[in-house]
Amino acid sequence: MIRPVGVGDVIAVRTSGLGGAAIRLGSVLGGEPSPASHVAIICRRDARGRWWAIEGRPGGVGWVDAGKYLHGKLARYGNSNAAQPRTGSQRTAIARTAAGLLGTGYDWVGGIAGDGLDDMHLTRLAALLDEWWGWTDPANPGAAPGHIVCSSAASWAYRTLGLPGPEGVTERIQPADWWRYNKSLKPAAAHAAP
Repeated sequence: MIRPVGVGDVIAVRTSGLGGAAIRLGSVLGGEPSPASHVAIICRRDARGRWWAIEGRPGGVGWVDAGKYLHGKLARYGNSNAAQPRTGSQRTAIARTAAGLLGTGYDWVGGIAGDGLDDMHLTRLAALLDEWWGWTDPANPGAAPGHIVCSSAASWAYRTLGLPGPEGVTERIQPADWWRYNKSLKPAAAHAAP
């Protein structure tokens, strides 16, 4: 089980299937092994006590019942940034910013293909692909991206609000980056989730 979470927390989790395996393989090829292959942002708890998250996925950014990530058979491989200090208003702002990405298309080119090129140490080619594909509008860099993957969605939400997260180029943040960042947080610094 992933440690208790609250609104605004980012969970880095392991998913099953070929897609999850490919993302974990990319992490190994990139020299940064991690059990995580997916990221979601906890946004609300319903009247039945279920946590709901927003995630980037094929088909676009959408809602997911986070129970399968928090308590499922693969939860032992996941973690969260629950120990990261944030105020109640920052947590609410994270959820609101993530909700602003709902419906955003999946980034197959710059996200998936670009991350794969990065993982194979073809960073110049990845940078060219990113420049060609474009992630944001150069005239309005603060605008929400037109296409996104799970881990860069969380990174974009945090950076938009000026909150710390994994280091690196926002659109190139991968699940392994969030998993390592979450793991680096000191439990003593835990902030009570609302």
